Amino acid sequence: MASTSNFLCEYFIVKNAIKLHLSRIDLQTINFTNSLTKLHFCFEGKLEDTSNKKKSKFFYNILIKKKSKKPIMENIWCKEFQIDKYYFNVIYKNKIRSLFDKSVSEFNYKLLHNLLTTNLSVSKWDKNINGNCNNCNTPENIKHLIYECDLTMPLWRKISLILNIDVTWKLIVIGFIFTSNKYTLILDNTLSFIACKIYKYKMKRRILNEHVSSEDMRCFLKNALMQLYLTVKKSKCVKLNFSILEKLSNSI
Repeated sequence: MASTSNFLCEYFIVKNAIKLHLSRIDLQTINFTNSLTKLHFCFEGKLEDTSNKKKSKFFYNILIKKKSKKPIMENIWCKEFQIDKYYFNVIYKNKIRSLFDKSVSEFNYKLLHNLLTTNLSVSKWDKNINGNCNNCNTPENIKHLIYECDLTMPLWRKISLILNIDVTWKLIVIGFIFTSNKYTLILDNTLSFIACKIYKYKMKRRILNEHVSSEDMRCFLKNALMQLYLTVKKSKCVKLNFSILEKLSNSI
């Protein structure tokens, strides 16, 4: 109690609150398990042991399952890329948790859940905004902004030639889900970093109301890749060989 002087007052407030809460629960129909007479109880198709005390994480997981919903974008990506839902555990690991740059992890989280702003998304609630790309004059969704725009597509083609892989929109969004090794981890980090920098470059120029050019974006990306390479090279936490960043910075 907060104070002993109003003990009775606080006692009756708590008592009435509990009574009100209990009146909303039908104790005759509620499911319960007597842990004194039963050794196990069935929960979500699994037998749980009553002899061991359940940790708070057990009840937290129950709360999460009851109160949370699967992101709607998972279904959309599954249809677009023709993959099964269970691959998203791998995608979240490779594209969010395993990235060493947490700002890129945040970018990938927003990309996977369609939280990044574009002209098309903003125009839906602000009719004064043109939903088309400022350069191509076609509807600007996130795929167009990062990948299909006339300014960015030549960059991705050049990156494909340098890395000797076909960099597709699918690879940028979900990464290498069928193969997992040190090289694919480096590629996931690199491609996500490039996509993030392209997005941030365009957004910065848009906010400052400055012109966007392919040459200016190429120089911006070139410097960003070199700075990342030098940072990773000095870092003692990153054990992987990211010489691919230097190669891209010199060749892009």
